Amino acid sequence: MTAIDLAHRPNDCMITPCDHFFHSGCLQRWMDIKMECPTCRRPLPPA
Repeated sequence: MTAIDLAHRPNDCMITPCDHFFHSGCLQRWMDIKMECPTCRRPLPPA
């Protein structure tokens, strides 16, 4: 994982209900495989 700089591109990030930040594209690709947070493995709600 890499750090997310919210100062430069705040619209390119998503936050999960468990308060973890991800790049939008990365989280969307992950959600195509699993509907859970990549960090803590909590279930993610359907979009």
